[in-house]
Amino acid sequence: MGWLVACATPTAVPVSGRDLTGRILIWHGWEGEQAAVLESQIATFRGLHPQVTFVVVAVPPAELLGRYMEAARLGLGPDLMVGRSEWLGDLTASRLVRDITAEISFTDRFTPSGLSLLQSSTGLYGVPFVLRPPGLFYNQQKVDTPATTLAELMTQAEAGQIVLLSTQAESAFWGIQAFGQPLFGPNNLLSADQAGLLGWLNWLKTAQDNPNIILSQDETSLEQLFAAGQASYYAGSSDLLPVFQAALEQDGTAVVGIVPLPAGSYGPARPLIKADVLYFNAASSTRQAGLAVALADFLTNSEQGNVLLREAGLLPANQRVRINERLYPIAASLAQQGRTAVELPKSLRPVVLGSDGNALYTAVLSGVLSPEAAVCEYIQAIRQTLQDSQPNLESCD
Repeated sequence: MGWLVACATPTAVPVSGRDLTGRILIWHGWEGEQAAVLESQIATFRGLHPQVTFVVVAVPPAELLGRYMEAARLGLGPDLMVGRSEWLGDLTASRLVRDITAEISFTDRFTPSGLSLLQSSTGLYGVPFVLRPPGLFYNQQKVDTPATTLAELMTQAEAGQIVLLSTQAESAFWGIQAFGQPLFGPNNLLSADQAGLLGWLNWLKTAQDNPNIILSQDETSLEQLFAAGQASYYAGSSDLLPVFQAALEQDGTAVVGIVPLPAGSYGPARPLIKADVLYFNAASSTRQAGLAVALADFLTNSEQGNVLLREAGLLPANQRVRINERLYPIAASLAQQGRTAVELPKSLRPVVLGSDGNALYTAVLSGVLSPEAAVCEYIQAIRQTLQDSQPNLESCD
């Protein structure tokens, strides 16, 4: 049923102002203070449109995707879901989310990188709500002035600061363009010049000789070390901020800060962007889809973006929201990082960030291959998987 609905999804009925009537079901996986803020925003919208029945259901985060997919396959489930951008591939492959290209008139309010998370060659499958860029965590009891470049980070490590860096391909992606051009150029073609990846691997290889820089693909162990106060820096997901703040709180005061990831010799760090997004159920009626679009318009406007920032400490995807650096230093840092973040096309992610990507870092840092040989083998593996036959790329022979 879900497949049939998705293949012939009619355009949502435009609804606005006092014309809003009907019923809409919303699911989300937010918890604690963030959930309270979201539900308060929806309550405000409900007050403006008393003829609409709003049903809001909080689903345990670990269960949200599975429960949505199970319900949507039966033509059921919420009309609007607050979910993770990482779920888009599964949802579109199963045809369980709605292409809203023709129904959304407010895409210009979003950052290009945030919007690209939900775009594909076939349409737009949601809108970004809250950006979740990674950053460089630092312990304020150990660090007076956080590093802004990789050179400064190395200098501080040499002076005794403990630095924790993940070498999982997805988490380590941020350092590639700090040293050169991206892996892929226009039209998602592999770049002939992989100096960025090579420079990043060489920096990591040098860094691992410093006993104060810990490189590992075991991110759980790295997170535990930082939460225990045994390190000065950790580069990781901003989702961990409340965890680290709670773990390292001193006399009621959080001692964890976060700044943009350090820049390299070529330019700023460019991590992969992630977000909490608003998905629209492909099985919804045209009336319900119209209501969902109207609610999404409200939740992502500038005023509600300020509510998310002020009351929940979240970074709105609406690029028009002005962030006072003095009042919201963490959000300002994340916004700065969000402006340099990039998106890797969905079709390329399994190839670039999967087992071949992890093996690339392992081979170089364990001394099995030189950075040059490892990069060559990595690029050839990508070419083979993508059946790429570009004549401008040399073989490893």
